[in-house]
Amino acid sequence: DDEWVLGALVKVQVSTWQYQGSAEGAGPHGKGVTHMGPMAQDFNAALAPLNLGKTAANESMPGSSAEEDFSRIHTSDADGALLAATRAMISRIGTQQKTVQELEEQVETLMLQLQSNNVRIERNRQSISRHGRIITSLQSLQKATSVASTPHIHVDDARVRAWG
Repeated sequence: DDEWVLGALVKVQVSTWQYQGSAEGAGPHGKGVTHMGPMAQDFNAALAPLNLGKTAANESMPGSSAEEDFSRIHTSDADGALLAATRAMISRIGTQQKTVQELEEQVETLMLQLQSNNVRIERNRQSISRHGRIITSLQSLQKATSVASTPHIHVDDARVRAWG
């Protein structure tokens, strides 16, 4: 499972190192060449359930011991593990891109709804303003009218009632 391999590899530390006791490594006769990568023991421990470099009977390959197997990384195993991890990341990225696209569509829909609501709010403001002017006119009319036979206008809680 690609996701399992990715999860296992994420736990493996990557560091720089030099071989000890070889012509390219550290020491008095070595050139001090620095390498970068995981320690073989960490890599093999992380992927141990896969039995990399072992036979179907969980035996070391002919000519090597279990200790030797654990202290080296076979390039085909590293390549395979990295390929599986890469596929897992590509799958995750694809899922995330799909999620981002869906969220962008939701944002677009919400923006359209917001614009529509803003238009309604503005219409309601204009209507309230118009009603306010009508109420003011009716109040002025009530003050100007003092004859008992004329219907009276009473303004209460922004509701207009007429009675005679």
